[in-house]
Amino acid sequence: MAIFKSLKKASQSPEDVTTLKIKVKDKLPLELLSFKNLTALYLQSDELEEIDIPLFKLENLQTLYIQSKKLELVPSHITKCPSLISLNLKNCNIKHFQVDLLQPPQVKHLDLSFNNLNKLPDHTHFFEALEYLTLANNQIQEMDDNLIHFQALNKLILDNNQLTKINFDLLKQLKSLSQISIDNNLFSDETKELITTKTGYTFEQI
Repeated sequence: MAIFKSLKKASQSPEDVTTLKIKVKDKLPLELLSFKNLTALYLQSDELEEIDIPLFKLENLQTLYIQSKKLELVPSHITKCPSLISLNLKNCNIKHFQVDLLQPPQVKHLDLSFNNLNKLPDHTHFFEALEYLTLANNQIQEMDDNLIHFQALNKLILDNNQLTKINFDLLKQLKSLSQISIDNNLFSDETKELITTKTGYTFEQI
């Protein structure tokens, strides 16, 4: 396994690159597509507004991390990466998450925290393999009924959103769910007490 932190150096021996960690500007370099053995890609930017190259051509890519405060849209071709297991889009400005409707579910770890989402992503079949999902620090106002499709989900983090109530019946149907975190939402004291009584959840004390 070879880890590179320079695109220039990585390009000198593309077949050896399995992990790449780089900073980019407003465009993704096409050279990324030459790393056929790449399994993990970490991209940081202050200017990137769109993902405009077909990353799904990286057939061995298992982990994808992108961070850019100007990124608002996740294009569907991201979800076409055939080996992708972990997708981290923390600290962007994502408002829309698109998925490829023909792609079978495979992603197990999804981090969409610190974005600008007000609901769960649509087309939930794509998330049926998810085991870990964090949507902390968004603008989510309710637990969408689409969560019922997340039957592999083991850990769900919804801290620092705008939730005012909890769908207890929905949570009971998530048979694999063993951990949930819902601190710092907009629950009334009465609702907090009800949640604690029904689930045993202990809210973080500030």
